[in-house]
Amino acid sequence: NLHPQEIQMLMSVTSTGVTVPSLEARLMNRIAFAQDLKRVPLFGLGCLAGTAGVARVGDYLKGHPEEAAILLTIELCSLTLQAEDLSIANIISSGLFGDGAAAVLLVGDQHPLVKSNEKRNSKANEFHGSKVSKGSKDESERDHEFHKPRVLSSKSIFFPDSEEVMGWDVTDRGLKIMLGQGVPGYAKQLRPHVDSFLAEHGLSIPDIALWLTHPGGPKVIDTIESCLELPPKSLDKTRKHLREVGNISSTSVLVILDECLNGPVPKIYGKSDTGNFGMMISLGPAFSGELVLLQW
Repeated sequence: NLHPQEIQMLMSVTSTGVTVPSLEARLMNRIAFAQDLKRVPLFGLGCLAGTAGVARVGDYLKGHPEEAAILLTIELCSLTLQAEDLSIANIISSGLFGDGAAAVLLVGDQHPLVKSNEKRNSKANEFHGSKVSKGSKDESERDHEFHKPRVLSSKSIFFPDSEEVMGWDVTDRGLKIMLGQGVPGYAKQLRPHVDSFLAEHGLSIPDIALWLTHPGGPKVIDTIESCLELPPKSLDKTRKHLREVGNISSTSVLVILDECLNGPVPKIYGKSDTGNFGMMISLGPAFSGELVLLQW
């Protein structure tokens, strides 16, 4: 129920093409955003940028708690197809990557949407413990309607001297994929970073009800699940996305997030409906990682 004029910041993300003016500027000639909209183009983070974008918009809203912002990702990996390149890296990437776009609306803690949502939550809680009458919504449906996650915190991870692991070579034929075999090895190094990040908030891995990881590839997914010692099926949504859609770079983790937002509130036995935590994880060029802690 927001008008484009009520959006104060728009961040656009892509790593599969270059355009000047940038994507969000082109949108302003098609959508009635305010003329003083703050525009932030984010280029070059690759698969990392979905989670990193949520983190950076979250950082902005901490300083502007009454505002609303949109994160937009557009990744057209097929534009970078090099048909004459028969290298293993190009063949793998051609089968692994796909095209997609996603947009996320985030608002600050003092935005009217948050206040109205708190009122609805209060009314919904009046039904808890009482019998659901015929034709009314059950508890899981009410949870889905009233509860959206908060961005609690984020953490950036940089692995030195790893810039050749993943990225683009700019050639006279366009963007050529750099895709080394070391990505799962860096994924193995996530555990101490995740542990220390959660410890800062008095949490540990068993406290996380929902894991939203970027689908870098089957080996990367398996490595993350193994090194974090996650319960079985913790990354089923990620595997399903990779199987049905493929890796759509920065957009993938946001598509997985959308699926979670359209489902019931994640729960761990013994925790309240609005006290459960989720973790977004993405890896990308540099080589680097980004973690975002969510709370429902």
